[in-house]
Amino acid sequence: ASYGTAFRAPSLNELYYPFYGNIDLKPEESIAWEAGMDKAFARANVSVTYFDQKYENLIASDPLTWAAVNIAEAKIRGVETGLSYRLTNSIGLKTGYTYLDARDEATDEMLPLRPRDKVASGITYADGGLSLEAVHRYIGERPDVSAQKDLSPYDVFDMSGSLRLTKHFLITARAENLLDEDYEEAGGYGTPGRSYYGGIKAEF
Repeated sequence: ASYGTAFRAPSLNELYYPFYGNIDLKPEESIAWEAGMDKAFARANVSVTYFDQKYENLIASDPLTWAAVNIAEAKIRGVETGLSYRLTNSIGLKTGYTYLDARDEATDEMLPLRPRDKVASGITYADGGLSLEAVHRYIGERPDVSAQKDLSPYDVFDMSGSLRLTKHFLITARAENLLDEDYEEAGGYGTPGRSYYGGIKAEF
């Protein structure tokens, strides 16, 4: 379990950026606590955590003017769960689910762009100098007031891997959005389609 407080002063952009800045912004303050359990079994690990955050003067964007504004009181709370399982010494499975309730306490409206449901699952392989990982992410429906709609849920599949060549060098590669999903993280803003990356990493 943990408990903490936080303070964030407005950034220079939030104060002064043309057409967005607001010199009357107040600092953002928050109180947060969480409690959870983590249990290990022979080949598995299970975790459950409840979290609760209360904000005063949360800094956000006005969906009509795009200007930075303060939300007098907001609350974010939810549950995060995780499960990992070791199939063999080389192969592992993992999955996690997050339920989120994020609201403006004055209006009881959901805070924008915060999905209520998120799921992430993956499989990993590591043996010698080779490591591979495949990950699936599901992001649920979330409100976007600026786009005047709820953004649709989406699924994304990614893969990554590395191969160690020597003590100091390894080859890396990753593929993102393998199924070429067409989705938006914010209304009106596109995201990359299927993409591939590779490189060489040096470690000394």
